[in-house]
Amino acid sequence: MEQQTQLDADGARAAPRRGRGLRPYAVTRSSFASSIRLGLLLLAAVASPLVGADDPETLRYLVAVIGLALVGSSLEDGHRGKLPVLLAESLLTAVGIAATAPPALPLLICLPSTTIAAGLARGPLGAAVTGGAAAAVLLVGRVLRGDGPDTAAFSSAAAQWVLVAMVSGVLAARIHGLSTGATPMDRYAEASRLLAQLRAVTRRLPGSLDPGTVAQVLLEESISVAEAGHGAVLLHVGGDQLVPLALHGYQRVPWRADLAKDGPITRAWLQGTPVVDRRPADPDGGRAGSTLLVLPVRVEDHRVGVVALEWRLPSVPRTERVPDLSAVVQRHSLPLETAALFDELRIGAATEERSRLAREMHDGIAQDLAFLGYQLDALTASLRRTGSDEGAEQARALRAQMTSLISDLRLSISDLRSSVGPGRGLGAALSEYARSAGTSSGITVHLSLKEGSTRLPAETEVQLLRIAHEAVGRARRRPGTRNLWVELEVDPPSASLVVEDDAPNTQDSVRNSGPASRTMDERARALGARFDAEHRLPAGNRISVDVGGSTA
Repeated sequence: MEQQTQLDADGARAAPRRGRGLRPYAVTRSSFASSIRLGLLLLAAVASPLVGADDPETLRYLVAVIGLALVGSSLEDGHRGKLPVLLAESLLTAVGIAATAPPALPLLICLPSTTIAAGLARGPLGAAVTGGAAAAVLLVGRVLRGDGPDTAAFSSAAAQWVLVAMVSGVLAARIHGLSTGATPMDRYAEASRLLAQLRAVTRRLPGSLDPGTVAQVLLEESISVAEAGHGAVLLHVGGDQLVPLALHGYQRVPWRADLAKDGPITRAWLQGTPVVDRRPADPDGGRAGSTLLVLPVRVEDHRVGVVALEWRLPSVPRTERVPDLSAVVQRHSLPLETAALFDELRIGAATEERSRLAREMHDGIAQDLAFLGYQLDALTASLRRTGSDEGAEQARALRAQMTSLISDLRLSISDLRSSVGPGRGLGAALSEYARSAGTSSGITVHLSLKEGSTRLPAETEVQLLRIAHEAVGRARRRPGTRNLWVELEVDPPSASLVVEDDAPNTQDSVRNSGPASRTMDERARALGARFDAEHRLPAGNRISVDVGGSTA
């Protein structure tokens, strides 16, 4: 039985908030212009019979204007024929207005439709050309009419709608300028300015830009204020994923942290308010009673993560401290988000650089080695024809070494391309890399993955993947390797990685394993993990990494 309460900072209910980046809809300039034009043209068509402007002459002009409007809407904004079509539409509309007496309202409605489309497509120039051309035609029409009872009505209506059309065109041109005013070089200049500001600001920050450190400070202060026995800080990394950044009193997250499923963490996330979840003890003693308080970490109108605090019975939380806890969380929300964004930028830059190196290696040295391999094949065939068996044998041995080198290079390229990200977890990246290693070398890969809905911190995933790359690559290069076993178990913040092979344990394999083991050991130590490298009986080697005291 569960009892849940939603509280805001003052103990009252609060309305849910939107997440960051969620928009009800998004429109482009072309779709916006098409929508405005369609609405005005439909209004003009409907207005014709209502105002008695359904005479054949007016209808002919209206149909012609709508036809040109459809042609103009079918052209992209950058098409060189866009402005001439809009200009023709504007001139035809103005001629139709001047030719009808009194001016037909449907044609007057079409006038701002053209200037809006021209302003959105070509900015101030487009609005000025189409609006000015229409005004000039209407002025000529005023002169040709002379003095008469209809002339005053024509002049008044034409002047008003020309003014409406020009104002509409100016507003559309303003929208065009806001969306397309920046050139690529302007964007680079803006990026340079922002990066320079970032460098200056980060040097003056009072705290760290490491998400784990910021989260640990937040959790310790929250634990102190709430007098809770256990707690955790979970960061949102996209989708329904929450990553534990800091823990107190736990080895791993003990509650459901998947935002796709109902629970106190999901409720606090969606409601944007603190949630108290009371769980009584099981009658059979299978579960001790506890109270969980979940506070969302928010920055303005978007959410960053949650802070979860737990009290084991008979201890209970004091709800009057919820406002104080909310204030603590709010004070650390912006530093936590800043650190997370900086970490995402750093990892993104590293991933992009690795991808660039992979492309250069694939398009450069890999292609050159492949060409040399074909040349060696040709040389071997030539030596066979001339009867030089010894030379042919040496060429074949050299070709075998080059084939192995090309295979290693391709695996290195796969290593560079294999990475984790917001939409790609450790298991997916490791699975792809292991399959690539097995396919390129003919080794049978036995892969075992066990992952929950909660991911490890980004840095932990990156380091574990790099250790797996080195371990798999090392095993693949050992002579006699036929099978490779890769096991990964993730239970954040704990994780276990095991890589085994069945290569014979020769003296050379033992002597050459030192540098690779030291590199993997250094990566593991950076995570605070335990690293072991040992022989596997009856043959082979075993590499294991244990993060956070995993029981795997």
